[in-house]
This record gives sequence, structure tokens and C-alpha cells, in this order.
Amino acid sequence: MAKTIAICNQKGGVGKTTTALNLGVGLAREGQRVLLIDGDPQSDLTSSLGYNPDDLDKSLGRLMYLATKESRPEVEDTILHHTEGVDIIPSNLELSSMETQLVNAMSREKVLTNLLRVMEKLITTASIKDAENCRSFVVFDTETTGLYPWRDKIIEIGAVRFRDGEPVETFHSMIDPGMHIPELVSQINHITDDMIAGAPTAGEAMAAFDEFVGNDDIVGHNIDFDLRFIKSAGSALPDNNRKYFDTAELARQIVKGPDKVFDKETGKWKNDYNSQYEVKGHNLGLMCEFYGIEHGELHRADVDALATGRLLVAMMQDTERVRKAKRNSRMAKDFEFDIVEHIGVLAEKTKGWKREVNLISWGGAEPKIDIRDWSPDHSKMGKGITLSAEEIEKLKELL
Repeated sequence: MAKTIAICNQKGGVGKTTTALNLGVGLAREGQRVLLIDGDPQSDLTSSLGYNPDDLDKSLGRLMYLATKESRPEVEDTILHHTEGVDIIPSNLELSSMETQLVNAMSREKVLTNLLRVMEKLITTASIKDAENCRSFVVFDTETTGLYPWRDKIIEIGAVRFRDGEPVETFHSMIDPGMHIPELVSQINHITDDMIAGAPTAGEAMAAFDEFVGNDDIVGHNIDFDLRFIKSAGSALPDNNRKYFDTAELARQIVKGPDKVFDKETGKWKNDYNSQYEVKGHNLGLMCEFYGIEHGELHRADVDALATGRLLVAMMQDTERVRKAKRNSRMAKDFEFDIVEHIGVLAEKTKGWKREVNLISWGGAEPKIDIRDWSPDHSKMGKGITLSAEEIEKLKELL
């Protein structure tokens, strides 16, 4: 559950930027995920983190402007990831022009709220262990006129019921969105205005879909996206009466993708294709290719739903990777470690925290050198690195 903290004051020089920055970094050091939003055209918060507002081609002002037009702003692409462990949506002078732009915008008071809402997860997805034991589920997919459920509409929904690893029943409906399908969308899914003429309304389709689902668990690839759209269209889902499985999330746990490296120039994490990996990404097409799953034309709801269901079955039958993923998940969840030897303190921090060097055994594994910030009683830890003896030798060579 995301929580929003707003720091505002019409008066200047009262510490808004300082408070936001220190609070954000402090929460990040306590293990929280923090997104800072610079809502001031003067960009003091952005500048205080070392970014030059004049060099930014994406900012809060640009996001809000695009959200009021037919364009589709990519919120996550605008976020910068800072080395202090916080993320930020930066600001620049472009934000100052938004006051006049918003005058004639529909629901202008909710533009920022709606933009950020896409980043909050609707549900908590189930674990690999739950997926292994799931014998009956409905997998579904939607095709839409865009990316944002408060503005865009569903034009197709498809679902497949699986029993003991096999598809046994299907559901499919085109949906009349009451609007023109953008040409760019038609180029992707090949759905045109003629194909939805006379189709059921969103309310009619959602009622039939809910009835088809019944009491089964739900599966989807990047399921949060589709759940937002069906909820906006009038579905009773999501509810608390079933489990939800995201095959994209499970795939990232089971099949290794490229490592992530931090690009200081852009302030973003990017894929390191020089690292060892099994798949370049975890989208549905690449994962079906990895497991040899045949499918028809992707970006059609019924085809994607069937392919997603077969993907879940294939991953759960990949026993060796599943076993490894469960072990990694268990170690992360239980946070089992033993400090074998305290080597020393590198730096004193605020409130008694210290940056320490310790010999640590994670989950009973071979001890490694660990460098990170620790609270005074070692009940909490900050971000750090753990190095094996071999990695330390390589580091010495580099130095």
C-alpha cells in the first residue's frame, strides 16, 4: 500500500525542499521505496539531487501536459533513480506553463493523481509455491485503446479456463468503447472500428466475464494493467476471494534476465547485456519463445490469454528453476544471516548507524564479506554489497 506525504507552503525559504529530501532519503535508508515528486518549477528538489533541470527532456510538467492530450506519457520512463536510494520525478520550468494548459482540461484537478495511480499495485500477487498448487484458474487478457484506464477503453477481452494444466473452456468478447480506435493501436493489435461495430458495451462484457470467472483464481501477464482496465469498465474484480498470479513477475523470478547496471549519466537502471542471462526480457513473446510455446498472432486477447496460461504451466513444470527461485525467495523473505566475524567500522552515521565490514553467512551459505549500513542493534540494515573471496581478489586487481 502506497502512502503519500505532501509538503507544501506558499511561503518561500521555509524548508520544503530540505524536508522532502531528508525525509525521503531517511525513509529509503529504513528500507522503504520512495518516490519524490518535484512540484515546483524552480526545481530546487531536482537540483539538490545533482540533476540539471535544463538538461532534462522529461519532467513532471511534460507528463502532465501529455496526460491532457491524446499522447500517452510514460510515467516510469520519467523517473530518475538516485544513488541515495530514492527515485524522483524531476521538474523544470515547463511546469510553470501547466497552469494555463489545465484551464480547459477535463478533470484537471485529478491529472497528477491519475498519472501516479498507475504506479500503485491493485493486488498482491501470489507466490511460486501457490502457483505450483494451483489446479484450476482463469487466465485473461485485454486489448485497449491506450495505456490509462481513466481515459482509454477496453476493445477486446479474452479468457481461458485451465484445469490440471489443460485449457477446458474459453471466453471472448469484442467491446464497443464508444470512441474511435487510434490508428497506432490498430497497427499493433489489428483491431479496427468496423470490428467493434455493434459489439457489447463494456458493462455487458464485464458482467459476462465475471460470470465466466466464477470462483477461480486469476492469471495474467502484467496482470495489474488488465485488472485496472476491467475494474474501470465495471467488473467486480479484483476482490479478496481468490489468488492472483502474474506470469511476468513469476518469470522474472524463475528465468534469469540481464543484470541491471546504474547509468550515472541518465540516472536510470538499464540492462547489462554483457552479463549472463537466459532471456533478454520477460515479455510474453520472449517467454513463449524460451519455453517453445506455439501461439497465434500476439496482441489479440484470446491468443495472449491462451499463451499466458500455457506459460504458467510450463514454468511450474520447470522444476529445477522453480526450486532455485523458491530457495532465493525464502532466503530473501526470512532474512536469515549470521555475522561470523565483525571486521571493522568504515564510517559513523546519524542516529547511531554505522557502515560496517562484516563476514556474513546468508542462509547458512559460505561466508562472504559484507559492506553496508547497520542500525545500532543490527535489527535493520541499509543497502550494501556482499563479496565472495574470489570477487574481492578481482576487486583488488582492478584497484
